[in-house]
Amino acid sequence: QTFWVPHMLEWVGDRIVCEHDSLVEFFREADADGSGFLEFDEFEACLRHLFTPSEFEREVQLSMSFGVNRRGRPSSVGFVGPDTAAVDFPTRLRQLTRYISVTVEGKVTLLEFMTAFAQHPGTEHLQRELLEDICITLHNNRVALKLALRKFDVHHTGYVTKVQFQ
Repeated sequence: QTFWVPHMLEWVGDRIVCEHDSLVEFFREADADGSGFLEFDEFEACLRHLFTPSEFEREVQLSMSFGVNRRGRPSSVGFVGPDTAAVDFPTRLRQLTRYISVTVEGKVTLLEFMTAFAQHPGTEHLQRELLEDICITLHNNRVALKLALRKFDVHHTGYVTKVQFQ
């Protein structure tokens, strides 16, 4: 059961932002193999460094008990969930990870990661960070991009249309 996960995203996002300069930095550090995705194990390993199992479980139980988020605002689902105290920490982390990952099986994309934490306080610079990351990637790969785009620009106009790009 993952009914508790939406209530925990803010808390986890706050912890990430407190421990790292940005969400993008956390993502890059967590991406140990440099694949551009976070394998479930990579993501969960980094999360384990942000909080102890008892801290995490306390927050899960609080979010389920009170039906409010960490800032005291009413949660979107006011409920008192079933007793889930028997669920262990690794299982909870896997549930959170699976909730976030919606496109690539067994991996969390940067977009999924940012979307999970974008709606929470402490992430006001999300768009700027993401745009900066895109610009850095384009800049670092500009030579390869120019060469590739020249192949599509058969008339050497300096422009590539949608039709040419397909």
